[in-house]
Amino acid sequence: MMVSKMAEMITALVLLSGSGDPAVQARRVDDAKAGFERLGFRTETIAGGNLSISGSKADFEKTFKVEMDVKKAQPARVKSASGVSSVLPLSGLPASIRENVQAIEFEKDLDFGPGNF
Repeated sequence: MMVSKMAEMITALVLLSGSGDPAVQARRVDDAKAGFERLGFRTETIAGGNLSISGSKADFEKTFKVEMDVKKAQPARVKSASGVSSVLPLSGLPASIRENVQAIEFEKDLDFGPGNF
């Protein structure tokens, strides 16, 4: 049985640094997209001039120099000595990308539903 490559993809939200100037913000989006694509990620522009990036667990671990905790049907997490986090460290990114990025986060756990009353 073949496993779909898409099933192995992890997606994170990239919050870009803001700018009041639409031309500057558009350039920032284009630069960030190109930078993440050079690193091997798929990119998509989303609301507010931000991005989503998608890649394999190995892509994220190599680029961000982290160990990932990925479980089926649960949001991806970054492992650290203090536990797990939904936020990726920016220190592993090249400066040309890092200067345009405010934060990168995985989907957060739901705070409602069974067991969360």
